[in-house]
Amino acid sequence: MGIEENKAVVRNWFDAVNRGDEAAILDMTAADFTFMTKARQPEWLLYTWNREQFSRVPSSMSAVLTAPIQLAIVDMTAEGERVAVEAETDSVMLDGRRYNNAYHFVFKLRDGKFTEVREYSCSHLAQKLLRIGRSRRSSRLKNGRGLRRSDMLTDTLDHLNQTMEAQLLRDEHPDDFPYLPPVPSSRYTDAGFAKLEHDGLWMKTWLLAGHVSELPGPGSYFLFQQLGQSVIISRGKDGTIRPSTIAAVIAVPRCCWSHGARRCGLSAPITPGAIRWRGI
Repeated sequence: MGIEENKAVVRNWFDAVNRGDEAAILDMTAADFTFMTKARQPEWLLYTWNREQFSRVPSSMSAVLTAPIQLAIVDMTAEGERVAVEAETDSVMLDGRRYNNAYHFVFKLRDGKFTEVREYSCSHLAQKLLRIGRSRRSSRLKNGRGLRRSDMLTDTLDHLNQTMEAQLLRDEHPDDFPYLPPVPSSRYTDAGFAKLEHDGLWMKTWLLAGHVSELPGPGSYFLFQQLGQSVIISRGKDGTIRPSTIAAVIAVPRCCWSHGARRCGLSAPITPGAIRWRGI
């Protein structure tokens, strides 16, 4: 076929993509067809598909958009059996973000059918907006599995799955998120509110007192002082970490009152197990 005929086949492919015609796309590909992306990174965007997988791409992409994907031809150049196309899309994802990627396609044809398509696009944008971030999802994208809808799944289930994926990708609140009033400065200065937090929140939850690395060996300890409590966290001779509260106003070596892995003797009566402790 001549150059103009090959260009016409490519234009027909763009039309089929824009109307979501998988059967027409499949019919345009040869039996030995191969599609490949030419991104260098990330790994999940490096994949090769056969003709069946390639024909399902429009519906798969459209599933994460508010409307079927539309590819627009910007420019086209042809020589022999090769057609090169600059294209772009400007779509809105389910989470409201804009997906406006730019593409360069290289089509190879034989007897009016595609034998190979190579796609170059902005992998940074695809990584930011489309990456699911789960290895099993990445492997499905690489080998083409998981793109066909199972006969047991309804369109509703598919839509719900895509919506959940879009929510995982979202990095800001939706446009229709309800307005929340600003936090008044008194939340940080009001003694009454601080007491409510103390009694109703902080005294009823786990608190991070320190890290086990701060107690490298037997005899190591540090002082935890929060919420009106003074607690000595120590590692015993048996290696066990224990919290203890000071029972009375007593003489305690000065080094006890400094944070860090101090190792000096404690000559004070203490009450073991006075607070809850979770090792980290």
